[in-house]
Amino acid sequence: MVNIADHVARILERLEAMERPSGIVIVGVSGFGGSGKSTLAAALADVLKASTVSTDEFATESVMRQSDDWNGIDRARLARQVLDPLHRGERRITYDSSGDWQAWTAESKTLELEGDYFIAEGVGLFHPDVLPFFNLTVWIDIDPEESIRRGLARDGRAGHDDRSIWKEVWAPNDQRFFDRFHPKSRADMVVDAH
Repeated sequence: MVNIADHVARILERLEAMERPSGIVIVGVSGFGGSGKSTLAAALADVLKASTVSTDEFATESVMRQSDDWNGIDRARLARQVLDPLHRGERRITYDSSGDWQAWTAESKTLELEGDYFIAEGVGLFHPDVLPFFNLTVWIDIDPEESIRRGLARDGRAGHDDRSIWKEVWAPNDQRFFDRFHPKSRADMVVDAH
């Protein structure tokens, strides 16, 4: 079983060893759906006292359709409202979060950074449009079938039966994105979620 504390310790070692930018250190955590991105990001954020956002907060209705680049994630909004302001050193950011996946309405959220770290996590994150904003990227490596199993179990515990969307849209989107953009090979670190 995966020991999150060991992964966090490895990431902290990497952060300590890297040349620090003068401002905010932006960490990206990505992997297939159900791989443990949110869990790892939350554990890391707890240690670093970092704020986080998920690509889920930048989803559009298109996330419910097949694509080869997770085009249902509004990476332009993520970059414009979050990553670019942080990259420029802004410590208070306001962004439009896709809080309601039924009505597809956005809700304004404001984050005040207390420390010098920020974590973005989610599927489709290591895309060429946003990769330059990250100081450290972490890919969570897992067998795609195991990822689906874990994602379905998690969603089932939350009372959601998402089997068809997982198998027909999200898992194929993950694989197409992986095949097209090679996020694992672009990551600074790979952690094993097996």
